Amino acid sequence: MSTYNDYFNSIKSEKEISEISESIVSVRKKQIPVFKRLSVGLAASLTALGASVTAYAAANNWDFSAILDSWFGGKTALLDDCLSDVITENTVDEMENVDISIRGAVCDNGITTFFFDIERTDGNNFNTNPIPRYDYYGNPMLDCNNEQYSDSPNFEFDGDISFYDNEGNTYRTASFIEYIVKDEDPVDNKLTIAAVLHDSDDIYDCLINSENRIKASILFNGIKISHFEPLNEDGDSVEAVDECIEGKWCTTAYFDYSGVNSKTIAVDRNVNMSFANNTYKEDDIRICEDTIDLKEITASNISLMLKFEFNKTTECYYPVIDPEEGIGKLYMKDGSCFTVGGDKTIPHYYICENKFSCRAEKIAIADCNVMYMLSEPIDVNEIDYIEISGENFKF
Repeated sequence: MSTYNDYFNSIKSEKEISEISESIVSVRKKQIPVFKRLSVGLAASLTALGASVTAYAAANNWDFSAILDSWFGGKTALLDDCLSDVITENTVDEMENVDISIRGAVCDNGITTFFFDIERTDGNNFNTNPIPRYDYYGNPMLDCNNEQYSDSPNFEFDGDISFYDNEGNTYRTASFIEYIVKDEDPVDNKLTIAAVLHDSDDIYDCLINSENRIKASILFNGIKISHFEPLNEDGDSVEAVDECIEGKWCTTAYFDYSGVNSKTIAVDRNVNMSFANNTYKEDDIRICEDTIDLKEITASNISLMLKFEFNKTTECYYPVIDPEEGIGKLYMKDGSCFTVGGDKTIPHYYICENKFSCRAEKIAIADCNVMYMLSEPIDVNEIDYIEISGENFKF
């Protein structure tokens, strides 16, 4: 886990929480294991918002509808244009101790997710129960509510997904972040993972510009299961590997990608926002205020995307997100409101790239795209406006 999360979860002052967010993350996959958290937090947030979370069937009896009900907390009728069956062929299975199968996918132009069922065949179980966290001296790590902080074991699936680009007649590869989909039994031989694409804008360009039928190559090179020990003497998190399930599993997959219901508004307006640098060291955290040029906002039934440009100052380039306020608030025509980006257990990620740099004048211009899965599906046609850093943007 990043030192950010260990540090921020121990802060009790509301003022401090508003100044430094627990949701700062790194763009590199290995630096954001906090996302691989059991989605109990997601289910809890949906319940708090009044979503109807269904009873969960055991993982081996789940169909695609049951998986979606768990992952999205109901309201699956709003996902009709995002759902896709996945057909596989030419599967190579060298995983001796687990069986892997694809249940389906949810695809839009911001958050694309594949759902995999994993079943152990060696007589052992998966354990997804949260593990209490302690500091170096054995003291419980407390969150802002003075409750002991817990983190679920990490299940890291080494692999990637490559999409065939019809125009370029080649494959484009993206990695993914794994989330555990909640089921009724946290200790058994079965689990379902949601593999969320996260690190390449051109993958979405490839998908959007492609024909309706998408061809993909999916590869797993084993599964690493780990947890976090108490902090070390330097205050850093220590990852302990519990088990490595070795083997290779790959397949060619076909799925549909078309007709995603979304709206995009061109903004090109300056807004003020706090940024932080990329570091694991608590003492090295630097926060700076900067003005960004918000270029574009895109909303779908399940995600929100922001595209902006900013001057990069002393390596401060990750938005600081207040857990209460999020990066923005989405207001619906019926008066309801959704906070976007405040819950770190819900998929989100940043892609930052240098656009222009002049070392002599110490000027750096960067593009940053921010993608968030919404806490529950919405009707994009019912959005009224979005508030970001005190500025309102009408849809």
